[in-house]
Amino acid sequence: MSVDEAENPAEADLAVAETEPPAPVLRVVAGQPTDEELAAVVAVLLGSGAAGDVVARRFRRWSTPTRTLGRLDAARAAMHGWSRARR
Repeated sequence: MSVDEAENPAEADLAVAETEPPAPVLRVVAGQPTDEELAAVVAVLLGSGAAGDVVARRFRRWSTPTRTLGRLDAARAAMHGWSRARR
């Protein structure tokens, strides 16, 4: 269906939207990068998005390192607790 064949404005907008190419995600502002350089940039950007999921992982309370801060005496007591338990 072409724009001229559309009967109402909503159909005309759909016809125009279907023929327009999508906007580019990346744009080179200056310089003449090679295909390999562009591929490297795309790989880094895609890789950084995947790494965000790992960093955002939530720790459970029992496994957080901050749980033991300020409790060095408790950690030392736990190391020798087995020998003190029989007394």
